[in-house]
Amino acid sequence: MKVWLFFLENRNIKIVTCVIPVVKGVTYDAVYQNDKDGKWIPIEQPVVPVVHYAAYGEPLSKDQLKKLSMPVGEK
Repeated sequence: MKVWLFFLENRNIKIVTCVIPVVKGVTYDAVYQNDKDGKWIPIEQPVVPVVHYAAYGEPLSKDQLKKLSMPVGEK
């Protein structure tokens, strides 16, 4: 899935367009924002979102993620 991530780096918001595998047991630090008057404003102390997976999917294991980073044919 193509996603847009917004990161706070050195007090500046960075936007990354990418595909991100979800890994079991990993917490992703995300900056949750509101659009206010055409500007994105970081939400202070946002509520942690409920996580659910579509079509009975589940997160990757750390071993599966490691295999994804290897060239095809290696174990």
